[in-house]
Amino acid sequence: MPSPTVVRCGAGAAGALLLASAAGALPLTPLLPPLRVAPPPAPAPDPASGTVAPRRPEPAGPRPSALASASGVRLRASLERGWTLAGERELLVHCAVHVDEPNDARDERLPVDMALVLDTSGSMAGSMDLLRQATRRLAARLGPEDRLTLVSYATTAERVFQGHPQADRAAFEAALAGLVARGGTNLSDGLDAAAAALASAAEGAASQGPRARRLVLLSDGLANQGETEPRALARRVRRLRAQGFAVSALGLGAQYDEELLGALADVGGGAYHYVARPAGLEAVVEAELRALRRLAAQDARLFLEPASGVRLLEVFSWSARTDATGWEVSLGDLERGSRRKVVARVVLPEDARPGEVLDVVRARLSFRTLPERRRAQIAPPTLRAGITQEPARAESSRNAAIADDLRRVEAARLLGEARAQALAGRVAEARRRLRELKQSVGDRLEYRDPSGALRRVDIDTLAENLEAGGTKGAEAAKLGDASARALGR
Repeated sequence: MPSPTVVRCGAGAAGALLLASAAGALPLTPLLPPLRVAPPPAPAPDPASGTVAPRRPEPAGPRPSALASASGVRLRASLERGWTLAGERELLVHCAVHVDEPNDARDERLPVDMALVLDTSGSMAGSMDLLRQATRRLAARLGPEDRLTLVSYATTAERVFQGHPQADRAAFEAALAGLVARGGTNLSDGLDAAAAALASAAEGAASQGPRARRLVLLSDGLANQGETEPRALARRVRRLRAQGFAVSALGLGAQYDEELLGALADVGGGAYHYVARPAGLEAVVEAELRALRRLAAQDARLFLEPASGVRLLEVFSWSARTDATGWEVSLGDLERGSRRKVVARVVLPEDARPGEVLDVVRARLSFRTLPERRRAQIAPPTLRAGITQEPARAESSRNAAIADDLRRVEAARLLGEARAQALAGRVAEARRRLRELKQSVGDRLEYRDPSGALRRVDIDTLAENLEAGGTKGAEAAKLGDASARALGR
């Protein structure tokens, strides 16, 4: 019998044996006994119908965080924890929108169209000089391709200037000199006059390419002339938004309606500013121009779409619209380097059982890119949470990266409730909310307002002023409202 020939080709001893056997030189003897795997048991038939349900695949693990990005805009959606205790059905959802800074150092920007709609009613008598000064400072910062529109409103409204202040300085100065405080507050007429002036300017500039557009509405009092119903005023702001203008609102002093101006800014996709004293006007107007120059995306909208059986309970600190698919939150225009956060509360299904992993919510962001103004969308994968009976597992799955944001949103909630209770005359309830707030954040609140300024609010002083009523109480209520909005967003 000839000797077997073994060819070694780097496969090791086992490979050599197999090659030799394949050539017929060696009998193939298994090195290990065969592995026998028992088939999975067949699903039991339903006792009532006799049918067999299809086998369900094992669920994937929790997905407590997911990220998507496009055109320099990032959306990260997160759950407060990946595992939740059985029986604890409520869960917080956190969405953070970031806009990247460009890699190069050039300050590329669109030409600016800015409109100031100025309250010149009688109550502004002591503020007109500072208003003129703030407008001049704004005009000095406009570039050669930028445009400014000035509309004044009191009992009636009129456009007093439109163009470039440096190119037509005489007309600009004459317009400022003609601003006289008198009459009532016809806010609706001011918005109508602004819409007409801006539509006319847009027709003349149709061939000049895209522009960054912003209207800043200033008021120091209640709308008491013309149309005063909030929904009718909001419709006017929506028309301006449809023309491509974001609308910001600036409340001055203690007598204006902060809830109305805040709602108009939300509808208009702009910012809401509270200015306690006229000296603060200049910083806010400059901040609005700075935001326009850093504009990166327009008309950003966040959609929260719950999975089957999951209910969206509330969205904190933002106005939200609901429909059959979920909730829509308007985030307005986005600047380079900016960040927005939205926190919502969802309720999981009643029949969720320990060991299950459930789809919870899908977040997606829609926005218009610049300068193309095309609609873009980003959507991270659906978030999933697991149900457990182990408290340690639930606690260890908490998302530490969003803990500070959640604390700030909780502070905003307590502050908003304290303000509402104080305005309703329920002082004891307001004090209780503020005590809870101090236990959460300490003696002071710190945040950056929409103009970028760092604000520090002493909670005890705020409580004293809310209880005092009168002008102090009104100013404290407005400060509390503005602080809650800034903390929650």
